[in-house]
Amino acid sequence: MIRFDRRTLALGTLGLAGAAALAACHQHDSYTEPAPAAGTEGHAAKTAAAETAAPATDGAAAATAAVGLEWKDMNRDEREHYMKSVVLPKMKPAFAGWDPGEFGDIRCGTCHGAGARDKTFKMPNPKLQKLPAAGDEAGWKALAAREPEATKFMREFVVPTMAQMLGEKPYDPVTQQGFGCFECHTPKQ
Repeated sequence: MIRFDRRTLALGTLGLAGAAALAACHQHDSYTEPAPAAGTEGHAAKTAAAETAAPATDGAAAATAAVGLEWKDMNRDEREHYMKSVVLPKMKPAFAGWDPGEFGDIRCGTCHGAGARDKTFKMPNPKLQKLPAAGDEAGWKALAAREPEATKFMREFVVPTMAQMLGEKPYDPVTQQGFGCFECHTPKQ
């Protein structure tokens, strides 16, 4: 496991890390993944990418163990370094394995947009795909039906992995707490 102390992190200001806000999907108790159609191209590779990189379940401990600090306690430079040295190396190959055409070369701007270069970005990023509002159950079901592989990848890998790395729990629709879609995406109005 990579370990950094506050001094190491403060010295490592290497540009803006971009994978922090990789699309995290809303979780539903009612979500059921549709069976893939016969001959669905890339399904096995995409599923394997998500399954081989399954996250641990103790979020706060994982973030603290990786850098000696919790995300909430890191300053901007420490967060930037953590993103470049921990988050991006974990998420980049997972996204590239899931969809190499679209995510073969993710960078800071992939998630943070044009403001990544000059550090003026805001999250959630309104330039990312807009998602159904939190209470729009029909919208979420339609999204899952339209994009089943993306929904599964986000729900089963991206959300729990990002939550773990940021020391948070994944979004819980009952409590409406935790790391979820709207950390990165904005809802449709």
